[in-house]
Amino acid sequence: MSEKKHRLRIIKKLIKENKIDSQEKLLEMLEARNVTITQATLSRDLKLLKVSKVSDGSNGYYYSLLEEELQKVSEDKYIMDINRGFLSINFSYNLRIFHSCFIKKCKNSITVSKPWITKGIKTSCN
Repeated sequence: MSEKKHRLRIIKKLIKENKIDSQEKLLEMLEARNVTITQATLSRDLKLLKVSKVSDGSNGYYYSLLEEELQKVSEDKYIMDINRGFLSINFSYNLRIFHSCFIKKCKNSITVSKPWITKGIKTSCN
């Protein structure tokens, strides 16, 4: 197993088994398990694992892992939202231009708005 995968497994286990309120505390727990990393690396690992801080209701916040099933549902909803209004994408050097169409329901009819003008080119929804 690679060092990174091993480290990620340890981080997951620590977060599941403990209420950790700071990266410093997590770093100390990792060092106690002979895993030495920088705070920047830990921060990237937490982002990769999609760790978030949640309220404990009274004393502050602690790190929590998003359940895999919930994470999948969340990602699926995000993809559906993108696909719902996505028409096309164009690239210009380091820019990505997303063309989208937003639909508004108005009483008994549906109207389609024309929400963007990109680089002087007016675009419309069909």
